[in-house]
Amino acid sequence: MTKMVCGQVNVFVYILVILMGLSAWIDINGLWSELPILVNRLPEKWSLPSYMVVIIQMANIGPLAFSVAKFAKIKHVKEVPVIYIIIITGFASTLLLAFFWNRTTYIRGVEHSTALFVLNFLLAFVDCTSSVVFLPFMAAFNPKYITALYIGEGFSGLLPSVVALGQGVSNVHCVNGTQFSNVTRNGSVINVTEYVVYPMYQKPTFTIEVFFFFLSGMMVVSGLAFTALNFIPVCKREQTCMGQQYEPAVFNSEDSELACGKYKCYESDSPSLEQQVQFHEDSTDLKMGFDNALDSSDSPTRRTKLKIVISSELNTDYNQCNQTVATYVWLLLLTMWINGLTNGVLPSIQSYSVLPYGNSAYHLAVNLANIANPLACFVTFFFQIQSVVAITGLVAVGSVVGAFCIFLATSSPDPVLAGEDWGSAMVVIAWVLVVLLLSYPKVAIAGLLRLRGKRALLWCGIVTQIGSALGAITMFLSVNIFKLFVQGSPCNHV
Repeated sequence: MTKMVCGQVNVFVYILVILMGLSAWIDINGLWSELPILVNRLPEKWSLPSYMVVIIQMANIGPLAFSVAKFAKIKHVKEVPVIYIIIITGFASTLLLAFFWNRTTYIRGVEHSTALFVLNFLLAFVDCTSSVVFLPFMAAFNPKYITALYIGEGFSGLLPSVVALGQGVSNVHCVNGTQFSNVTRNGSVINVTEYVVYPMYQKPTFTIEVFFFFLSGMMVVSGLAFTALNFIPVCKREQTCMGQQYEPAVFNSEDSELACGKYKCYESDSPSLEQQVQFHEDSTDLKMGFDNALDSSDSPTRRTKLKIVISSELNTDYNQCNQTVATYVWLLLLTMWINGLTNGVLPSIQSYSVLPYGNSAYHLAVNLANIANPLACFVTFFFQIQSVVAITGLVAVGSVVGAFCIFLATSSPDPVLAGEDWGSAMVVIAWVLVVLLLSYPKVAIAGLLRLRGKRALLWCGIVTQIGSALGAITMFLSVNIFKLFVQGSPCNHV
């Protein structure tokens, strides 16, 4: 295999990172993809999504515990073993779902899908933790590999959706029926017959159990990809290119300004590392790097072993790389806001927003949005905005489109243009746009935070989960406590 120099990406390693990224959310996203079938067989019906969202956010105890351990500098808490725990737990939980997804119990006289909820919590526990583990792990790689991680996370929504379509989650047709009820009028009880149109879901092409077996199989694939990233020599060379294995012998990269990404210090006798280093003897930045990395007590031999890598991927100068605290905080706040919308608010109300426009519009919106996510991430590989103002503008426009989707949800079961072709096109376009406009800046922000080092990526994961939790809790209260949304039927306007 041809060796790639520092600043480029190895296609094989890039694909492995994508496959590893699948394990971040493919199991939870799989549950969402299976909802059209699950809601018709479980007692919660269409309230199930709001229960799932709040359970997912309750699982934030996982990333909280990991973050506390990292800030407390507990030596035994490292990214690699935690990622293995995430993948193994995801595999075991999806496998158990295949056998116990429909087990229910009564709580205070109300039937609930307790087995699904417990396993959902376990999946969410490790998936939420992946937000604060995967990004710091990727700090070892060329910054462009972060895009691969987000592409993998995007495919973690797309793949289950495609499989669910093949299963037949969209196979529904509207049938005429009658509904009988007793109504009291002027003190007398009379029988009333109503003629209604209701959805009839056809039998899926394969069972829910097979779908969960598919999810467990994908966790195995992700586990193998992650193992390859840690042990195959070409993958390890891509890691040492960014110096994670050598930083601690020189200086604390998480606290030093040089960890901002443009400058990296290494200590190694490895000839392969020498071939990857761009050594500029006359560079002022090089001398500054030595001054920060060494003190007067260092021996000449040690000094000759140190090199400063100037990454060809980063075109910003040192002052741009060393972002102000205000910019850093603003990027974190934007990350929190984006994930509050995309992981908390919008998933909770998607069925309210789209389903009144018909079953075809609903599944088209869901699946095209799932395609838009990895597509937006892939675009950043070729074109990445580094302007904070431009990123903020994209987030603002995406938020406006998201507010429109929320407005349609509040109008359910009779939103504007429901039953019209223009209405169906409008709602599908809105959901695709909101995913495109919010997914792209999310990846761009992660790339900027990568310039500040590993700790910045840890904080990126932390605020991701904080935003997701706040959005989910808000929507759980809105849907289940305050009853602000009324579920529409795909047959309302037939």
